[in-house]
Amino acid sequence: MLVNTRFSQYNTAKGKKENTYYQFIKQLYNRFLDLVEELCKKFPQYTIVIRPHPGEDFNSYRKYFSGYKNVHVVHEGSIIKWLMAAQVIIHNGCTSGIEAFLLNKPLISFIPFATKELDLPNQLGRKAKSYKEVISILENIFSSQSILTSEEKEQQRRLLSNFYKWDDNSYSYTSILQYCRDLQLPSHVTPKNSKRLSLNRKHRKRKFTLTGEEISDFFSRLDQIEGNSTSYQIVPIAANLYKLSLK
Repeated sequence: MLVNTRFSQYNTAKGKKENTYYQFIKQLYNRFLDLVEELCKKFPQYTIVIRPHPGEDFNSYRKYFSGYKNVHVVHEGSIIKWLMAAQVIIHNGCTSGIEAFLLNKPLISFIPFATKELDLPNQLGRKAKSYKEVISILENIFSSQSILTSEEKEQQRRLLSNFYKWDDNSYSYTSILQYCRDLQLPSHVTPKNSKRLSLNRKHRKRKFTLTGEEISDFFSRLDQIEGNSTSYQIVPIAANLYKLSLK
């Protein structure tokens, strides 16, 4: 089973950070630790992979679960491959929950308490408020039982369809470029505070540059892979900033 976390506002890469505004993240972090510990004891024969948010302290999980052989803390490669390989995904508020649902993977949204966050990912899959409910859903999954009826799946798909566009006959980037074509942008952008921008650049760890030729080369490679001939327009807006649209 794959457990995705998103607690970087408390479990930061530099260690725990107490913040009045994110106390609920601290509570979620601790509830997930307890949940995984319960799952380790209940399902010792199953492998549990914790995939932390990239901004989290990975070692905090490794230290906490060092005594459990069936827990592995891993953050490698694209999330898609991990979702496809997992027998079940457990999360709270992760966008990976949306991806898992679209991949038709068994999904558990663990919601031990309500928050004021945008909860679209938590509306998908089977919701559980307690460790006992998570365990019950997992037992159904491991016995090859469906955790959602066809009607529930369709309701959730309709809910999600309000936030994305799906077309079996085209690629996502072409849909995005079609929307970009209708955007009204200025022909040129001049920074309001050039001194501040130049000061910030000195403190950047990495320099970022982007040219129209690099963008053109990227789409040419896509055309080669897909066997297409896409007609698009690249309009410079400012340094490293372009408007892309289909002609």
